[in-house]
Amino acid sequence: YTPAFERLGLDVQTGWVAHELLHIALRHGPRYRALQRRLGDVDLALFNRCADAVVNSALAPAAWLALPAQALTLPQLVFPPQTLSARKSNTKPSEVTGSLVR
Repeated sequence: YTPAFERLGLDVQTGWVAHELLHIALRHGPRYRALQRRLGDVDLALFNRCADAVVNSALAPAAWLALPAQALTLPQLVFPPQTLSARKSNTKPSEVTGSLVR
């Protein structure tokens, strides 16, 4: 770790360590390699964003740690801010989903 890590509060340090440990526990590295073997070309950046959202969503309810403000969660990944207003205005789910895939 770096001096910048040392300057973080204990709750944030705990959040970072728990985040990395959960990636290991969920076997994200081996899962990525298995996906590559099965599909060929896999977008590593997209896989990492999805894996981070899973990890952060699992850790978010824990009161004994803090995640960075920019930590991506599953609701943010599935329903980015531009789609949230559509959800609140009774837009059909298929219309929201369509905007995510385009």
